[in-house]
Amino acid sequence: AHSPNDWARAQLTLSACFFQLGQWEKSADAMVRFLDVYPQAAKVFTHAESIYQAMTFQFEKAFALNAKRVVLDPSPNAKVDFAEKHLTTGRFGECLR
Repeated sequence: AHSPNDWARAQLTLSACFFQLGQWEKSADAMVRFLDVYPQAAKVFTHAESIYQAMTFQFEKAFALNAKRVVLDPSPNAKVDFAEKHLTTGRFGECLR
């Protein structure tokens, strides 16, 4: 039987393959599935957010993912990223908070 950890690692491998093929959304989606098992993986959050934000222009997906990350990682870097996501999604008033 395969464990959730094996499944999660397979998702990360799929993500890398999709990225190499230029299938950005599939790459980010696989990272998000990985994060279902390893939500503490801040670098994976950041990579998925970057793909959604800069490569597929899915700002709402980037925002939602960043909202999850800032709860798990309330560091200054995560908060600055979240403020940027507020700007790119037109949440100007909320950005100041």
